[in-house]
Amino acid sequence: ESAGLIRRLPEAPDVIHVPPERRLSLDFYKNNSVHWLLVPSLVSSLLLQGHDPGSLAEPLGEWLDLYRLEFPGPPAAERAALLERILSKYREAGAIDAEGRLDRRHVLVEATAGVLDSFHEPYRIVAQVLLQLERQGAAEKTIEDRIKKQYKAAFLLGEVRKPEGQSVITLNNALERYVEAGCITATRRPSRLRTRSRERWIAPGPEADRLREFESRLTAVLVTSNEDR
Repeated sequence: ESAGLIRRLPEAPDVIHVPPERRLSLDFYKNNSVHWLLVPSLVSSLLLQGHDPGSLAEPLGEWLDLYRLEFPGPPAAERAALLERILSKYREAGAIDAEGRLDRRHVLVEATAGVLDSFHEPYRIVAQVLLQLERQGAAEKTIEDRIKKQYKAAFLLGEVRKPEGQSVITLNNALERYVEAGCITATRRPSRLRTRSRERWIAPGPEADRLREFESRLTAVLVTSNEDR
């Protein structure tokens, strides 16, 4: 607050306001705290999408795998116990009733569901760009330029809301995760001087069809969280 990164509203001193021009400056602090809300945010998002509280383990694991370059997620052996602790907290607080029904307006749900939007949005944009990738592929710099252009257009159209999602690190991590998933390949082509080029060539991979699955999942979680806020 003393650095001017956040302000308290005079008419509502309990409300902390982040000036739009300070959002990017808060990235350092956000990235050091958001991992504490990683699993609760994913749990809230999955519940909002209609998943049964008793069947969250598999989809939760898929999300943690997708974001493994962003967060040091909990070890697989500890996930079941962690998930049960979180669900117990939701039940104790009244966010989930005795019948397993979710209170979509409960403060726990509303406070956590959108925490990861600044990762959901860029990963979706990257997937959308890669879905349009030519069969022969394109230079990585060309792909990066397309991603930046699409992000800017999506922001102007209101399709994304988090300017911090344009972080070069996050966008590069998304690209790498799609390489690891086999959706695209990244190879270095020989230059005219017969030396290895520093720039990679991006082309559709053997699992290119999975891009649509990733894009659909990311769209669904964003639509659901935005509808309920």
